[in-house]
Amino acid sequence: MVFGEYPAEMRSILGSQLPKFSPEEKNLIKGSLDFIGINNYGTLYAKDCSLSACPLGADRPIRGFVETTGIRDGIPIGDQVPLCYTVYLNV
Repeated sequence: MVFGEYPAEMRSILGSQLPKFSPEEKNLIKGSLDFIGINNYGTLYAKDCSLSACPLGADRPIRGFVETTGIRDGIPIGDQVPLCYTVYLNV
């Protein structure tokens, strides 16, 4: 919504599930983002579920069509820690 519309790929995948905004609301949102901060406290392998088979649930749009795991061939990628995502938006 930074540019006044959802990205085309997002619209094609989620369609009517996306909230609707009036032209006035879109104008308020457009260009209003001035900072995004993302904290990542862990590392995971990610598999694209839009192009390959994944377990039930990972292949859903709300999950981003991605399967994540901290283990590959039975070996952990590193110390297992809980993931925490924090996004800061200043508008």
